[in-house]
Amino acid sequence: LSSLRASESFGSFGIEVAEFLQKEQLEVDRERELQQERKESMNHVIEEEIRAQDKTWCAALPILAFCGLLFSGLLVLCVSVEPQDWASALM
Repeated sequence: LSSLRASESFGSFGIEVAEFLQKEQLEVDRERELQQERKESMNHVIEEEIRAQDKTWCAALPILAFCGLLFSGLLVLCVSVEPQDWASALM
């Protein structure tokens, strides 16, 4: 008798629980998809930043090479030329 009353009281409870669990699983799956999309988006942004840095170095490298050659030339000039007086030596 008590199990019959329990069955009447909780009859649709099992179905509701199953539906709730199914909805929760769909939500979990959706969250995983969103997380994967965010990861892919972040990876794309990081790759773009790396490419931008590479382009910056490619643009700066000739300038740095030119400055290095100019400095080397001035250093050779300063070492090879004898100063004529104190004012020239200080410059």
